[in-house]
Amino acid sequence: NNNGTTTTTTTIPYYISAVPEGFGTFQYPNGDLYVGNFEEGARSGIGSGHFCATGDHWKGTWRNDALDHTYGYGVLTKADGEVLEFNGVSSITNILFSCK
Repeated sequence: NNNGTTTTTTTIPYYISAVPEGFGTFQYPNGDLYVGNFEEGARSGIGSGHFCATGDHWKGTWRNDALDHTYGYGVLTKADGEVLEFNGVSSITNILFSCK
């Protein structure tokens, strides 16, 4: 006996945009990982990316879906431990650093 009450279940569809926008995390099919801002589906602004093919890691600014080492700021840590610091105006400072 349901005491005269009726229960109705409604499924509300949940849509996820196919184009990332704002802050998020994305893992690419090749294993690369990006955590940061997206603008119209492209990596843009501040973010961190790990590149599986090379083992390199970039933490800094992104522009047009690529790391922005020409005009942006950031640190590229290479798999061999070398650290390259970019400070904006197409300049680079080599810093020797090792995690070992």
